This record gives sequence, C-alpha cells and structure tokens, in this order.
Amino acid sequence: MLRHSKKFCINGDNRYVFAHQRCLSCYRKEILYPKQLLKPKKVYKIKNYSPKRVLLNDEYSRVKKEKWLELIAEGKNTCFFTGILLDPKGPIPDFHHVIGRDGSLLTDKQFMFPVLFKPHREYHDLKHEYEQLEKISWYNGWLERMKKEIPIIYYKEMNAIERANKKVIRL
Repeated sequence: MLRHSKKFCINGDNRYVFAHQRCLSCYRKEILYPKQLLKPKKVYKIKNYSPKRVLLNDEYSRVKKEKWLELIAEGKNTCFFTGILLDPKGPIPDFHHVIGRDGSLLTDKQFMFPVLFKPHREYHDLKHEYEQLEKISWYNGWLERMKKEIPIIYYKEMNAIERANKKVIRL
C-alpha cells in the first residue's frame, strides 16, 4: 500500500508524490527507466554445438564426400527414393540414413543413400501416415525396388506399416 505525503507531483499532475517529488508514473518515466537503459545488458551466447558434435559434423562431411565420390565412380548416383539420376557435377546431395544417425551410425557408409530433398522430406513428414504416403507417385516403385535390391529395408518398412495399422482401430 502506498503512503503519500500531502504533496503533489512537480510535473503539475494532481497526483501525490511517490519519490523525488514525482508521482509514481513520472518517477518511472523520468528516473527509474532511464537508469535501466544506461546499464549494459548482459549478452549470453549459447553454443550451437558441443565440441564433440563439431568434430562429428566435420567427420560426417568428410564421409559424405567420400561416399558421394564412390557412388559417382560406380555409376550409382541416383536418388534413393525416386531413382532419378543425380548430377555428379552438382553439390553433394542430402543423405538418407536407413538405420538412423545416432552415435557411430552417423558416419556409417553402408546405410547412407543420396536423396533429393523433396522426396526425402515427404518420406519423413508422412512416415507414420502410410495412407498418405502410398498416394505419392514414387512410394510404391520404391518399395518394389527395395524388395529386389535391399530386402532388409523392405522388411523394415513392412514391419513399420503393420505396426502403424495395428495402432489404428477401425470400427
């Protein structure tokens, strides 16, 4: 609760004095806030990556480049999902990690495949919505290719579809 003397603000307002011969609003405007503006604000910089992650990212960049050069030499520089030939003179494409990217899997060349951005994004965005994913033009062709070329990926995808269908209760 504010207690006031029976004096009024020096700025001519008909308000009682709070401090330094000013009412509360004038005190805040003229004395309190200008002092706060003069104090330099502390800047806290948050590191984007830990030193360990920086080393892993450098190693990952090196491995991606090696893998891309190997694929070009073998003539297998095609998108993992669509089968479209990727430009060997262009930049290094994104890579899809079939088993994941945790720990040492980040730099494991065996399950890294080059991809175009759009189909890669569609696959990850619709991964658990298989009804939507099946409507995309490249998906069924991709499943057929995986069944012939890399059966482990095909069976992994089929298991994921079965799990997703079990979770959906159909009435």
